[in-house]
Amino acid sequence: RLSFAMPLKSDPQAGANFTFPSNDPNDPLAVQNQRESNVRETWVKVMSARELRDAVRECYRKEGVNFPEKCKPIAMAYMDAIKQPMFSGGIGKQIENEKAKRDAHAAAAAAADSGH
Repeated sequence: RLSFAMPLKSDPQAGANFTFPSNDPNDPLAVQNQRESNVRETWVKVMSARELRDAVRECYRKEGVNFPEKCKPIAMAYMDAIKQPMFSGGIGKQIENEKAKRDAHAAAAAAADSGH
């Protein structure tokens, strides 16, 4: 006959919050803990970018024709947030490409003007 004592109260989050202190890349538990940590950090950044996006939308709706002056700080914070590496395939990369094209075009135009 098997007999064991059940705990009186169980904390369902106890296992989720427990990590072994190990930096060994060969330890599968340490690797998994690091992956989970990276995913958590990424989601925090994604959610903060989403909140900034919503703030830009709300500011645009609220300010109307004055949105360029009133919403610029929020919009710039949002643009900085989406330039993060986890957004590299998204709009942040598109914005960087468009800016590079504009800069190249402006430099070419300036060179053509100075050549005359």
